[in-house]
Amino acid sequence: MKKGELTLEEAQRQSVPKETQKQIEALQTALNRMQEARHYIVPVKTKGNTLRFAVISDTHAGSLYERFDALESFFDILRHEKIIDVYHAGDVLDGNKIYRGQEYEQHAHGVRRQLRTLKEKHPDTTGMNYRFITGNHDYSFDRQVDVGIGEKIAEETGWQYVGRDVGWVEMVTEDGHRLNVGLYHPDGGTAYAISYKSQKLVEQIPGGRKPDLVFIGHYHKADWLPRYRNVNCFQAGCFQSQTLYMARKPTDAHVGGWIIEAALGDREHLTARVKAEFISFYEPEETHE
Repeated sequence: MKKGELTLEEAQRQSVPKETQKQIEALQTALNRMQEARHYIVPVKTKGNTLRFAVISDTHAGSLYERFDALESFFDILRHEKIIDVYHAGDVLDGNKIYRGQEYEQHAHGVRRQLRTLKEKHPDTTGMNYRFITGNHDYSFDRQVDVGIGEKIAEETGWQYVGRDVGWVEMVTEDGHRLNVGLYHPDGGTAYAISYKSQKLVEQIPGGRKPDLVFIGHYHKADWLPRYRNVNCFQAGCFQSQTLYMARKPTDAHVGGWIIEAALGDREHLTARVKAEFISFYEPEETHE
């Protein structure tokens, strides 16, 4: 080869645009990483690294369709299994003037009566760490009478208010591992596919701020995406039967709550264990004569 002549490889490299070269190099780097052997260590469940907690949503105190009977049974399970951490993903109360005709689907009207219903009918939470966010039904009282409903519910119940529509909680195991839980109460109706709204919500969370687990209220659905953008994403279900308003849409109500068990390992080992159980409560079968 004469002095100054290019090798075939150099000639090919020079004929490729610089932007394409960068893409090829990035792809090669990614392929090299994929071929590396990783040292995965799946955590062993121990008392020190395992968290157990419950998640509920949409209790709608004051609604004719509230299901505090089912919620009492759910809390019986929590007490029996010594689960003391409970999270509520919004719509604690049924609110006011959310949709036309809502007043005809309520037995308790106004903030005071609905708070009284909550205190009288909600299962006893003594000794529990109970955290909640407020949803659009709760917020109707803020919007209409400027009552500060989240703080008011906390004052009446002793629960911890962690946000309106969105709330983040950090849980810490005995050995110091941290689990970030995001509670969300979005807006809008149920999509054509149950998981669609969960996917879109997780997609909009910035990359550096994604929690480990996300629980979504509002849609009255139970669903679990075990890994979407490295997030365990749940729809939290509800404790309100299908209302006439929901029947007109039409959309079903998944009555029940979650019990979650998460065993956390060292994040350098790129793994974790999550076990989820949904306790369902069904409607009685109708008989037609």
